[in-house]
Amino acid sequence: MQGNKETIAHFLNNSNEQIIVPVYQRNYSWKQSNCGQLYDDLMQNIESNKESTQALTHFFGSVVEEEWPNGHNGQIMIIDGQQRITSISILLIAICNMIDDGKLKSNTPGLVNHIKENYLIDWYTKDKKLYPSEEDRKAYFALFDSSEDFIEDSQITKNYRYFCSRLANYPYNDAQEICAAIDRLEFIDIHLQAGIDNPQRIFESLNSTGLDLTEADKVCNFVLMDLDPETQKKLFNTYWRKIERKTEGKLSEFLRNYLTLKLHRSPKRNDIYEEFKRYKRSNHIEIEDLLQDITKYANYYYELNHVQTSSDAANKVLKRVNILQMDLLKPYLLALLAYYSDAKINSDDFAAALCTIESFIFRRSMTEAPTNSLNKFFATLHNDVLRRVNDQYGYLTVLNYVITHRNDSSYFPHDQEFKDSLDTRNVYHMNSKNKEYLFDSLENQHSEEHVNVVENMKNKTYSIEHIMPQTLSDDWKKDLGPDYQNIHEYWVHKIANLTLTAYNSKYSNRTFINKKTIENGFNNSGFRMNDFVRQCEQWTETELKERNELLKQEFLRLWPFPQSDYQLQSVTTTQHTLDDGFDFTGYKVLSFTFQGTNYKVKTWKSLFLEVVRLCYEINPSIIYDLVNATKTNKGLYSNFSDHQGLYFDHIADGVYLLTNNNTWNKLNIIKKLLTLYDIDSSELTIECSKNTK
Repeated sequence: MQGNKETIAHFLNNSNEQIIVPVYQRNYSWKQSNCGQLYDDLMQNIESNKESTQALTHFFGSVVEEEWPNGHNGQIMIIDGQQRITSISILLIAICNMIDDGKLKSNTPGLVNHIKENYLIDWYTKDKKLYPSEEDRKAYFALFDSSEDFIEDSQITKNYRYFCSRLANYPYNDAQEICAAIDRLEFIDIHLQAGIDNPQRIFESLNSTGLDLTEADKVCNFVLMDLDPETQKKLFNTYWRKIERKTEGKLSEFLRNYLTLKLHRSPKRNDIYEEFKRYKRSNHIEIEDLLQDITKYANYYYELNHVQTSSDAANKVLKRVNILQMDLLKPYLLALLAYYSDAKINSDDFAAALCTIESFIFRRSMTEAPTNSLNKFFATLHNDVLRRVNDQYGYLTVLNYVITHRNDSSYFPHDQEFKDSLDTRNVYHMNSKNKEYLFDSLENQHSEEHVNVVENMKNKTYSIEHIMPQTLSDDWKKDLGPDYQNIHEYWVHKIANLTLTAYNSKYSNRTFINKKTIENGFNNSGFRMNDFVRQCEQWTETELKERNELLKQEFLRLWPFPQSDYQLQSVTTTQHTLDDGFDFTGYKVLSFTFQGTNYKVKTWKSLFLEVVRLCYEINPSIIYDLVNATKTNKGLYSNFSDHQGLYFDHIADGVYLLTNNNTWNKLNIIKKLLTLYDIDSSELTIECSKNTK
């Protein structure tokens, strides 16, 4: 690796090679603000040099470039810095075109030809010097031709237009001034030698702050960077382009869901790249196999978002569930759809499983159950179900059992709590997506007939009407009776007092009879929700209570509590996580599954050593911190040593683990260690059997 200070002009002028942006690089993405800053810096440099007796340069960051492998002479690849190189090239094209069109003055003869032949076009081959990524290439090349061919929705064209607008107000008499300023832009040119330097490691070092690249950008670089250009192009076009298209601008979020599905825990949003690297390396997956798998789940992701699974019954439920915009559901839904697509569950059970999830989510919303535990819950739910599925009990039966038999913060609200929520929940002030979902469900009754409630609520065609108004008139106070204040305060925002209307502005705080009989009032309303209201002659506490009871029964019908005949069985083998509270005393270990991979073991000591070694592979520094802790520090630290000793077994160079302890202590140490690694205990599943001796 060689690093030299260069000027942009010298880099472009002396590059007899084509400058290639490889396929794994993200598309050109500089915004107008970035281009504006570049242009302002150039203007400032011009002014500074007018006042100086020596040339003043301006530092422009770094560029990492690598020799094109396999003997492709005359080509280099830009590993880092393509945004800067591309932006300068766009500005140079804008200068040339503005001069040619007579919109920018130049007193320097042959300036346009000088720019093109030295910076933009190889004078020998007559080919363009810069080859942006394939997505940007057509738009960039079009800038050399007639404006009729410009691709206006490209960021390259937009920034070209921006530079032209700034040049239209260029304050100097000669375009040579800005060209000279461009010549004075300096950067660090880091040249890598193919097959010797590690571009991935250097790229990571330069992008350690993560300010410029998304997590998905970094994953793409990691997957493709070390491959030869032909393989890069093949895999990018075969897989990565499809993945980008199917995830529709949410690639980082999709990759987080994908990793949650595979790891059974949710990575932090700014750790997706690091988690992805660990997942790939710890599972020893070939790049193309990994891309095939990601592409498969990207297709599922698209099917879920667009309600396009092969099951019509499931699609009807998905359409409702999507209203709630519960991103934390995605890992489970991806796993469930994959299970269905592999023909391991039929269409009816697939749809019924979605109904179970729908009831779970909405019941918790109505009862205001906390959501902070649900990421973990949905990350492990599919595997929790699969551990119990057998010839006697199918997926749906087990799912309904598992989801209704939790006693922690992820519990499924029972009927009484759900009904009671109608007495207490301030529905009017629920978040908008939950209200849209609720009123859509009440109006359409999960039936074939469908009124587009959600869309009409979003565009304000429909609105929520308080039958008893938010502000009571004297007539309303009289109708409600002497206790009107308490009645109003208790019921005004409850579901029993709310309905849909397309004519809210006409209703205002009219009397109930007026609301019924005015044009398009309740009597003539086409909404099913108003059927009961239409039959009432007054609206008092009596009617509110009656409607509330009717709605309770409707809620139980629309969002039922799942039923299951599953029974825990006495079996020869059993599987448990460290969170189950299971007492492993008297049990023989058979295998364990850690982060989705199964390992066969014969003793608890073997399990203990193997799990610690796997943790070491994920991040050795955490283990070394334990090894190097002060010897007076008790607890987890006392189980590690930097040298071989009595009852200490080898983990890695300079790492030894105390293994002369009972099963309970071994598992407790593992649980504490997983906490240090921020790995959920549910990611370790242990299969064991009762000792027969």
